[in-house]
Amino acid sequence: MENSEIIKEIQSSENQLKEKNEIHEGQKFVIFLIAEKYFALSENLVQEIIINSEIYYLPFVPQYIRGLINRQGDPYTVVDIHLLLNNEKLDGKKFIILRDKIDKISFLITDVLKIVFIEKDNIHTILSSNTNDNYFVQFISLEKEEIPVLDTRQILKKIHHDVEYE
Repeated sequence: MENSEIIKEIQSSENQLKEKNEIHEGQKFVIFLIAEKYFALSENLVQEIIINSEIYYLPFVPQYIRGLINRQGDPYTVVDIHLLLNNEKLDGKKFIILRDKIDKISFLITDVLKIVFIEKDNIHTILSSNTNDNYFVQFISLEKEEIPVLDTRQILKKIHHDVEYE
């Protein structure tokens, strides 16, 4: 084989590889329930999911901060997203622990449904000025369902703001 033929074959292989990668561009999400509603978090934001941990009450914090859970000797703040969004306490015993070394946060949830790969075409950015939508960064299309993706940065901003002024 000549050099030009080798180069053409390499380029052809690279193009095929790029096409395969473009077809499968996307992201993994953890799909979970809070009360009766589906939500999602990017898989890279989730450290772990735990069940049946006791919540220790914290005084002088906003109501949606339900307290702390102890995870292997580390305290994690429990945020009740249902209370934050709907002003109703969630009766749950499952937690999603976020992967954040500074702010050790967990979300109180009803159940974890699945971890799914969502192709890029099914991930949509939310462009809204509605204050309730501030807690959502994207939504994903999954099985004819539009599932909001929680914006953990906005939730953390709210917590920092509310705790500072509480």
